[in-house]
Formats: sequence, structure tokens, C-alpha cells
Amino acid sequence: MREGLWAKFESMFRNFGWDVVVLRHGKAQQAAFAEPGGERLREWIEACPNQLYSALTFGGGAAWRARLRDELGDQGEVTALLDRRTDAELAALMGNLGGHDMPSLLEAFEAAKAHDRPVCFICYTIKGFGLPLAGHKDNHAGLMNLQQVETLRQAMGVRPGHEWDRFEGLATPPERLQAFLSAVPFNSQGMRRLQAPTIPVPDFSAAASPSRLPTCSVWLRNVSGLLPASIGSRCCSTSAATRYGISADSRATEHAREGCSWSSSGVDRQCDGQPPPVWPQPPPAHASRGSFTLTSPNSVAIRCGRQPFTWHLPLHD
Repeated sequence: MREGLWAKFESMFRNFGWDVVVLRHGKAQQAAFAEPGGERLREWIEACPNQLYSALTFGGGAAWRARLRDELGDQGEVTALLDRRTDAELAALMGNLGGHDMPSLLEAFEAAKAHDRPVCFICYTIKGFGLPLAGHKDNHAGLMNLQQVETLRQAMGVRPGHEWDRFEGLATPPERLQAFLSAVPFNSQGMRRLQAPTIPVPDFSAAASPSRLPTCSVWLRNVSGLLPASIGSRCCSTSAATRYGISADSRATEHAREGCSWSSSGVDRQCDGQPPPVWPQPPPAHASRGSFTLTSPNSVAIRCGRQPFTWHLPLHD
């Protein structure tokens, strides 16, 4: 989230009557703030820009220590607070933001259950949390290498070959977990997934058609055949190629070079197999490209270069 944007979200939701809960610090950080020198650490964290916080996260405990000593180290309370922790412990402390801290999340959710007002939770997190890519500027699409995946597997307690087991890596017995999941309201009524019936599809293999047709024309014919007559007769395509039987490659005409071009946002339609009347009739050279604007339910304004046309679409009962 961009710097300071959370405050706008908070104000917006509060103005609409929502409760807003901001989870910024986890329990470990809150405990550190209660130590001598902890208030200065809190102030530094809350003033730190997102980009710097992410970069230090990726750098690890040594990077955190060097930066904090440089900006907060007073050879007194703050220095002692930092020195009481190893690099790994310091990195864990600085990464203990509210959105990653399960006790803080559970506490906030339980408090929200005490009333029926809508609640907006704004949770501070670190992108890639728990991975070696955490905090890296390019980690949004980053992939871990094989060694990093193996390290993660071991840290998660996942046995080789059991990566897809439902409760692999969890300390709670599977029977207890399954009993809990089966009893929660979301699952207590059985399967919630809806089953859609199979739609019969006509055989189009024997349909008579010219040897060459634009893809959109074939698509429109097939879709129209799948629908009831009252709907199929109102099917239309947005491609000019359907109307004039041209291919998508027939663009290099003299008028195209003169700035005449069709847009793909046009409206096209077959009515009882006959082209709708267009007046004045556009010259053939204009047939491949141009622009359309829907001006009413049954009228289209067409412009090709400087020449305007009006296309009236007969409506079916």
C-alpha cells in the first residue's frame, strides 16, 4: 500500500459507519516497545518508508542491526534493546507485523464477533513473508531455486513425497483437524458446489457453408443455432468481417492507407440472412475498415474517413 494510503481507507470506511481495526504491530513488537528504549523503536518503525523497510527485511538481521544502530544507537537503552537479541531474533522482531501475527489476528476477529457492525481490517504485512524472497523488490513474480524450496520444505516439516497430503506438516492430529473442519458452518451443510447440467450441442458438421468464412461468422452461426429462435435471431457480432465476408488480413486497401479504419467495437448483425439497409451505401473499398457508434437500440452511426453513414437495424418481434 502506498505511503499514507491506509489513512484514506480508514477515513472512508469510518464515514460509512464501519468499524476500522488497524493491525500494525504483532505481540512480539508490542512486548519490545514496553522495554526501556522501546518507544523510540516504535517511532522509528512507524516513520520508516515502505521501500526501506522491505529492503532491510531482505537484508536480514545484520542489515537491521546496522541501520538501527546508525539511526537509534545511543549507547544506552536502545542499544541494549538491540544487543539483547541475535541477528535472527532481531530480524524476527522487525518482521512481526500485525498481519502476520496470529495472536493479534485472532484477538481482532474475536472482538469483531461481539457485535454485528461491519468491520474493515487494515493489516500490515511484508510481501513474501517467511520466504527467502521476502522484502525483495522483484519478489512479486519471483521463483525460489531448488535449494530454497528444500529449505522451506524442511522448515515446514513436510516429508518428501507427502507435499500434497492434506494436513502434512501440522502438529495437530489429522482426525481432530478433520472433525473441526466438518463442523464449521461453511461445511456443515455438505457440499456447496453447484452442479450444472450438461447442455446438448447440435451436430454442425453437416451444415452447409461457403468454403471460406471468417472465424467470427462461423462462431455467430453456431451460437445462434444453440439458442432459442427468439434469442438467436437477435445475435450480433462486433466484427465488420462478419458483415462483408472479409478476412482479418484484408486491411491493406487504398482507403486504409488514407486513414480509413474499422474498429472492433462496431455492431454487426444478420437479419433473416439479408444485410440490413445502409444509406448511403458505402463504397466497396470502405467495407473492410471503419468505425461504429451505437446511437439507439436499432441504429448505428458509421464513419469511414470523412464519410458518415447511418445503419438501421430492423427489430424482430
